[in-house]
Amino acid sequence: MPIRRAWRRGLALASLPILFSFSCTAPTDLSPGIWVTIESTSPVLLRGAQAPVLARVWRPGPAGDSIEIHNVALFWATADPLIATVESGAQGRGRVTGVNSGNVEIRAVVPAYENAAPAILTLRVANPLEIDSIAPDTVRYGERVTMFGIGVGDLFFAGLGSGFLISDSLSIAGDKSGLGRQSFWVPWPALSGSIIAAGSGQLIAAPDTTIVLPWDLYEPNEATPTDIALDGVDPFPPVPSLRFFNPALAFEDRRDFPFGFDWYRLRGTDLDTPVTVVFSAPALAGAYAAYLTDRLRLNGVSDSSEWKLGSGEHMCKGHEFRPEQALSDTVVIALARLPASSVDLVSLYVQEGRYLLGVFRGYATADARLAPDAYEENDICNFADDNFAAAPTRIDLGVRAFGENLTIDNPHDIDWFRVRVPGIVPQPVAIRTAGQPFTAIDRSDIDVYVLNVPSSTQALALAGADVARGSTSTLNLVLSPGDYYVAVVDSVGMATRYSLCMAIGTTCALPSPVTPSLVAAREAALLRPIAPYLARPRRDPRVTPERR
Repeated sequence: MPIRRAWRRGLALASLPILFSFSCTAPTDLSPGIWVTIESTSPVLLRGAQAPVLARVWRPGPAGDSIEIHNVALFWATADPLIATVESGAQGRGRVTGVNSGNVEIRAVVPAYENAAPAILTLRVANPLEIDSIAPDTVRYGERVTMFGIGVGDLFFAGLGSGFLISDSLSIAGDKSGLGRQSFWVPWPALSGSIIAAGSGQLIAAPDTTIVLPWDLYEPNEATPTDIALDGVDPFPPVPSLRFFNPALAFEDRRDFPFGFDWYRLRGTDLDTPVTVVFSAPALAGAYAAYLTDRLRLNGVSDSSEWKLGSGEHMCKGHEFRPEQALSDTVVIALARLPASSVDLVSLYVQEGRYLLGVFRGYATADARLAPDAYEENDICNFADDNFAAAPTRIDLGVRAFGENLTIDNPHDIDWFRVRVPGIVPQPVAIRTAGQPFTAIDRSDIDVYVLNVPSSTQALALAGADVARGSTSTLNLVLSPGDYYVAVVDSVGMATRYSLCMAIGTTCALPSPVTPSLVAAREAALLRPIAPYLARPRRDPRVTPERR
């Protein structure tokens, strides 16, 4: 928007500084009510740059409106030529050149009207990058600082102590290369000091000190959880599916304890709404465990949770289950429905570091070609029980053999199936898997575990497993009549398609491969807003973990 500064009557030309000098050979008009305005494209001019300005002369009209007076000579002047100079042009035009940083008044006068006060434009001449102020002055990890100044909307680097600040791209306001503002998350291991910023070919330090307290904004959340609402008012209107997001949370100093503990509680009223949780800790693979669980119950020093779901962290009806899975610095858990109105997210850690936490409404998959299969939701054994109770998803090998094309829709996903073996005596059961890669080379590694269904008298026990390299396998077991869980994981942490069949006997028929589905393309887009913040994988998916 053009910036207009107008001063009407009240100042005589005699009040101008002696810098302004005009000829007195021509008579002046004493008409009352004449005023001058100045239009400029910006209140800021970079040092060494030029910008046009335009002065216009006005008089009051009969209906109270303003009427422009044309063909009137105007003269330009600067209050300080060491900050900015100005050249006069035709038809009220001028050109200002920035010389040095500072504030300066650029004036336009119309000598033909003695009573017309000059128009004054207050202009700031600045370097391409100048930080005026930063707020607040004290923060914790995961909080944001906002920089105000010139060029701060176009920064490509900002650091504080030994930590890099993380740009909040949604916060940029004003002119990116002019006067504006931008907010940054403060992550571990930032330390108190002056923010260093780089942009527009300059590296500068902020004029003020920012104090960083060495814990994140949700501490303490070991004894009581931090609540995350899954419904209600959208906390991020530009991304309505996003319910929670912070890329700068911290695993803090454990203070001589063997491990640290962060606890969040996801609350929702609609259990049928899909939810995706993203937990990413750059460079901390193997130094933390993040998982979802039912309402966390700590019985003294032991965990009496009913179920767990996470990378290498699984529990079925209070019994631990640890399949072989490669270490990862990112965990993505998508649930087609919630098991309860509140679900806990727990992260245990043994090393300080930064982590990201994002929670979405929707079912996000790592690959747009992967859609939830017909048995989702089955990421915990309780959901496998629900599927078994429903006729379309019941797997009773006494009624018919099983054969389906399925998906591991996110790295380290797990599929649970409850299977009934009929009869009154033990009999042979065949289980086969085959990968369905999208490329010529299959780099996935599907593993199959068969476990008894635990009861009050029997723990969760392994009845058989295939953990050999590759996704093509045949597992032949002799199983007593009863119900079993079949758990399927990809041990290298790759989202993939696979086929699974189960039947009484020594073999079973795998279904024909399916064409890639794009049903999940809309949901895969859920992760795009946070993709720049996610840790890059630090593993080679072609390498399977060492076998026991």
